[in-house]
Amino acid sequence: MTDALAELQAQFDPTQPLPARDPRYVAWAPRLGLNDTTAEARRIVSRAVAPEVVLLTGQRGTGKSSDLNRLAAELREVPGGRWFVTQMSAASDDGDVSAMNGALLTFRIARALVADLRGGGLDYRGKFDRYVERVRSRLAGVEVDWELPLGLGLSLAFRDAPAERERIRRALEAEVPTLLDVVNAEVLPAARRALAEKGRAGIVVLVDDLDHVDDAGDDVARRFFLRDAPTLRALGCTVVYTVPIGLAFGPHYQELRNLYGHILEVGYVPVRTRDGAVDENAVSVITEIVEHRLDCAGVGGDALGDAGWPRRLALLSGGSLRSLLRVVTTALSLTDTLPLAGVLGTSIRRDADNMARFLDNSSLALLAAVAQSHERPGGDEAELERWADLVNAGCVLAYRDRDQSTWYDRHPLLGDYEQALA
Repeated sequence: MTDALAELQAQFDPTQPLPARDPRYVAWAPRLGLNDTTAEARRIVSRAVAPEVVLLTGQRGTGKSSDLNRLAAELREVPGGRWFVTQMSAASDDGDVSAMNGALLTFRIARALVADLRGGGLDYRGKFDRYVERVRSRLAGVEVDWELPLGLGLSLAFRDAPAERERIRRALEAEVPTLLDVVNAEVLPAARRALAEKGRAGIVVLVDDLDHVDDAGDDVARRFFLRDAPTLRALGCTVVYTVPIGLAFGPHYQELRNLYGHILEVGYVPVRTRDGAVDENAVSVITEIVEHRLDCAGVGGDALGDAGWPRRLALLSGGSLRSLLRVVTTALSLTDTLPLAGVLGTSIRRDADNMARFLDNSSLALLAAVAQSHERPGGDEAELERWADLVNAGCVLAYRDRDQSTWYDRHPLLGDYEQALA
């Protein structure tokens, strides 16, 4: 029994993205007649005549990281020209993106790109090291292990010496022109020529986890994506960045769109229509996802209890897979036996209480209005900021119709959900 519970925990872990072609992945959007964000991103990248910047947004748990894994795999196999893909997490060096700025991220991207090119048999470390030496000349007295390859010691110093972070940031910012000259004028042209001889169509960089920059506050996210936009757009290859949903859905949406061009949204499975009717096709998608994970865990469909639980979870989650997975993993923490039916209700109520805990009267009123109108509010900037916070927290769920119009609803656990548990 312990092994079965541990395997269920692993299969329903809401924090782990799915690798490309994972059997648990269900390509639900095309089945519902909706836009496939991964396919759209692949078309933008593969048909671009000049470097593009694409912003990928979506609420936590919509599958952005899983979609980036799919995008990387698809680009590497595009008919008529396979792409060289560098895929990275913005937090890969120190696990923290809250201290990020454009100069630091561009340094990390360049380092990851040069490392990946070397792994593909193309060595441009000498070119990159010239830039590192320029940064080094600005950091006399800062303890950095400069012997580590590709400036890794600089990233480690940034992580381990918070008192020196501002000085390191200033040095990196001062040398952005040098870095861009090295990457855009030397590394990328040489790499493109060499890769073309190997049948590669071009170079693209996918940067995940930047949607966490707002963990340190909305001002950090605005400063990063708006103030540092010239740096983020300056690399001479196509780049896909994830962006916080609160920023993309807030009052700065149009500014973001003007700066970057493409903003693609990963939405939730629309288990209900705008008028509240259940979409049985969408519910079947969610139940299929649950059944795949139960199969991968090696347990039968009765592990949740009666056969109606996958449908209940689909409706109570509002099509938010992370919300559903969190309910199951919380239930697993409440018991040592299967089935989970006896604790799923407790887990759902706990999740509902946790979600509602921080909401004030203004937020509750805004949620009630959204549940009626299914539209984004048109109030002042303070109301739009509150709206962005609710979207970011998953209290408001975003959906797409077949005509690509976006509509919104209050999370079901913030409404009258008890009847669904009966």
